[in-house]
Amino acid sequence: MARNSLSCSALVIKHWNTGETDRFVTLLTQEEGKFVAVAKGIRKTSSSRSSALEPGNIVKCTIVSTKSLPILSQAILLTDVGRCRESLILVRKLYQLLEIFDRLFVEEELETAAYRQVQRLHAGVTKHQMPVSWIRSELSELISQLGFDTAVEKERSVLEFISELTGKPLRSYEYLLVKSA
Repeated sequence: MARNSLSCSALVIKHWNTGETDRFVTLLTQEEGKFVAVAKGIRKTSSSRSSALEPGNIVKCTIVSTKSLPILSQAILLTDVGRCRESLILVRKLYQLLEIFDRLFVEEELETAAYRQVQRLHAGVTKHQMPVSWIRSELSELISQLGFDTAVEKERSVLEFISELTGKPLRSYEYLLVKSA
């Protein structure tokens, strides 16, 4: 992050705890791509930001760059995916999608078309509950926008293709393993 501070909307991809009250948060933004920031004091019971920084949520955040990791100083919830957590099927789809985003993107600015595709996929899974075939075709389009060869053969799933691209198997539930006809 070259600037001193940045205010933008971001998709929360994942988080993990550090220390007693802090948390590392992986965010995906159009301006910076995927990056990790530190949310100081987020695990305190008095923290108003903790519910906003759950995986899958879209937040408007302010990031302050430091010599080490950037610090997430503010987070305002824009899109809550709490309703998805009421269904195991939706949770599986959401976490699989977030893991795919985590594997595909790197720390650099995203093209507008790719970021819109991410937003469309996120909305399709969280709000509209689109079928697996739609998700598979949208993921294939996203992969091609990122410059990868999208010759996902009919005998391979999108998950196998992404695992091959990144060199590591995906760990989430395998809801996308449905073969195309």
